[in-house]
Amino acid sequence: MSQDSHKRTIRDYLKRGQRQDAIEYIKDAYKVSEVEALKLIQTLASEKSQKEIPAHSGTIPPSSSAAGCAGCFGVLLKLISVFFIFTSLCMFIGVGLIHFIIAQETEILEEVEATIIDLREMQPAQMYPVVEYTWEEKPYTDVMDFSSEIDQFTIGENVFILIDPRHPEEAYFEEDLTASFAKTFITGGTDDMNDHQILDLIKNGITFILLIPGIFFLILSIVIWQISRKLLRKT
Repeated sequence: MSQDSHKRTIRDYLKRGQRQDAIEYIKDAYKVSEVEALKLIQTLASEKSQKEIPAHSGTIPPSSSAAGCAGCFGVLLKLISVFFIFTSLCMFIGVGLIHFIIAQETEILEEVEATIIDLREMQPAQMYPVVEYTWEEKPYTDVMDFSSEIDQFTIGENVFILIDPRHPEEAYFEEDLTASFAKTFITGGTDDMNDHQILDLIKNGITFILLIPGIFFLILSIVIWQISRKLLRKT
């Protein structure tokens, strides 16, 4: 029997788990001791393992390398997405917080009935009503910041105004509490604005500065998150 035939027979024994039978076969076929038979079995096992090693052993398969890169990039994109989500949430919280603070300032205002006792023309065709009112049994008079057309108010007319209990000497119409960037630009600044109008202007400015980028970052984070999921599925 040839050497290859002996080796095939020995491997068959080993495949079936008949190690002792393989040893006995080697001792009988090659006339060797049991120790030498064990060495031959180890040699055959070593030859088998070397044949099973892929040709590209020692290097990362190209497909595995590409999948690994895609996985790392996918994780990185997820981290970026989480950062953008956190940033947008902070911006939304900032908008909500400034609205809450300014709303607190507005809520303390009290409505009071007042009488228009005079109309002052401080600009051509623009009249500023002078109102008289009482707060906690003390009379007050104030020139309203609100300008109107000549025939909008009449002397002796009763109107409702708003006052800050901390500073009852200052009266406001409800229209006096808001401001716009356009009006500020036209009038040339905030010199003629009251405190509530300045607060409203700040609120609008912060809302514009934070809300628009916040929405952008939120949409961007969703897009990046979806891309990262697709990349991770390929790994």
